[in-house]
Amino acid sequence: MVWIFKDPTLFPKIDVDAVNFLPRLDPNTKAALAGEVVSPLVDALKHEDQWTRWNAAILLGFFGTDAKRALPALADVLETRIEADAGLQGKAAAAIWQIGPDARTLPVLIDALGKALDDKEPFVRQPVCLALSKFGPEAKAAVPYLLKASEDEDPMVKKSALEALRNIDPNSLTPERLKSLQPKGP
Repeated sequence: MVWIFKDPTLFPKIDVDAVNFLPRLDPNTKAALAGEVVSPLVDALKHEDQWTRWNAAILLGFFGTDAKRALPALADVLETRIEADAGLQGKAAAAIWQIGPDARTLPVLIDALGKALDDKEPFVRQPVCLALSKFGPEAKAAVPYLLKASEDEDPMVKKSALEALRNIDPNSLTPERLKSLQPKGP
């Protein structure tokens, strides 16, 4: 496994579903594996092959807090133009959510959400909302974007935005706002 993770040319052959065992590894084994492979995975975020970049972000997320040192590279991915590789930005945001909050990623996530709100793909907006939800009140600057995302037509984006708002600023979810978010019936 280490050999595969260290060689980005093998990434297109990885079935990401097949590595779902990573989060279930005992903590010491997972930490030791992360120690060996996080750096090569970070390098793979810049690989020319799109699938390799996507797999690298997904795999970093699987390592959770053991991949904290990858957060600056994942934040760099988010700072690129959203349209350039929207799938990678979505996967990087999901990895940040799985790894956990870090003060350096907060402003980048807020900016990414502002840009992602105009993206036609919900798989970009939803993971950024989720990642912000982990910051709690520290992410108060994201509330205007999250309020807009809470009105998104995609139900998963809406749900993630509401979860983030509950964690960041529950007072922004006034009864009137919650009522306005309810589906309109006949």
